[in-house]
Amino acid sequence: MSDSAKILRAVPWGEVHELADSLLADGLSKDESAELISEALDEMLQFNRIIRGPAGAALEAIDGPVLKAAVKLVLAFSRKKNRRKRKAN
Repeated sequence: MSDSAKILRAVPWGEVHELADSLLADGLSKDESAELISEALDEMLQFNRIIRGPAGAALEAIDGPVLKAAVKLVLAFSRKKNRRKRKAN
């Protein structure tokens, strides 16, 4: 399994999706929301402590950009879901 896949499997994506929906509904932009969420995840997931040795250090070095890209994908789905809800109402 790639380092990126290990990072992404460790994230509670259901909760991230709910937070993304809430931030977008509160008027934050997609970029602002992605930045806030990915920074929080980066702080919570200390891969150099979760995985000892060089592998953990390597994961910790790259997790920020990987998490931000994944959060942007979640936000894209959140926006589509919100548009569908508005059209249904």
